[in-house]
Amino acid sequence: MRMNQTSTDSAVANLVTKISLGIKSDSTPVGWLVKSMMSGSNFPGFISAEILPPDQPDTGEWTLIQRFLARSQADTWQQSEQHLRLMEEVKSVSVGGEFHISEESNEQYGARGSVTTAIVTHVLPGLEADYRDWERRAQTAQSKFPGYQGSYLQPPTDGATGWVTLLRFDKPESLDRWFNSEERKELLREGQKLVKSTDIKRVTSSFPGWVPVDDSGNSPPNWKTFLLVLLGLYPIVMLEIRFLMPLLHPVPSAIANLMGNSISVAGTTWLTMPLFIKWFSPWLFTADKSWQFEAKWLTIIFALFAAEVGALWHLLS
Repeated sequence: MRMNQTSTDSAVANLVTKISLGIKSDSTPVGWLVKSMMSGSNFPGFISAEILPPDQPDTGEWTLIQRFLARSQADTWQQSEQHLRLMEEVKSVSVGGEFHISEESNEQYGARGSVTTAIVTHVLPGLEADYRDWERRAQTAQSKFPGYQGSYLQPPTDGATGWVTLLRFDKPESLDRWFNSEERKELLREGQKLVKSTDIKRVTSSFPGWVPVDDSGNSPPNWKTFLLVLLGLYPIVMLEIRFLMPLLHPVPSAIANLMGNSISVAGTTWLTMPLFIKWFSPWLFTADKSWQFEAKWLTIIFALFAAEVGALWHLLS
């Protein structure tokens, strides 16, 4: 074990734990890191924690970053009986791989994983300790599924906010495998008595913010979203070219294009996409995969495209 400490207090103190895969029992590095993360979250000044997979697959080195409001609070956790007991536990199963803890107040760690799901959980008052134990078991269980790319945890900062968890997997299929697993369903049944509400947001779409997700956190296929974005964006851009660009002719092109793009994005974000999501929701979120169903909605979409082209042709010619 190697320990590097700094005595300088900072606005945010990072306690960085790195552990290699040299484990001789049924325990795993991720399981131990989850246990350490949940134990630290109970200490004053704890802000958040993040588990990251190895930078290189052959190194086998996992990383836990625990963030505290001040260095003194990070030291309190590090010198606590719980932390020392965890250190003894992991040393007892180490088989020679380098294991060290370091504290760095400035080092930055980037999140990895192409599919991220944000979960905000509001815990019933008085059941926070039980929820911590449940969250520890859930975090450990999901880490054993293929494609797991780490997680982020942030406890509530006041009574109004909930527990924020960011779960990362390498691809949507890997995340779905965990989300649809019997192990997760059983955990959710156990956790129902602990929580008041749970909000799930999956960021897998190429158009996050323009389309919602269904109750299971799934986004519509990107090709459907693409057609709706194009359907709304096309007339906005054409009208800008005809009426706005002549007015901006004296303005430098870089500024004129920025103004035009800003209007296009704003119109798509707050005008066309909210309407299209409402109108086309049965098509975007459906279990019907038949070609007849898709053909019916695609006929409507392309009829609207034809109407737009015809109307704009007549207006702008």
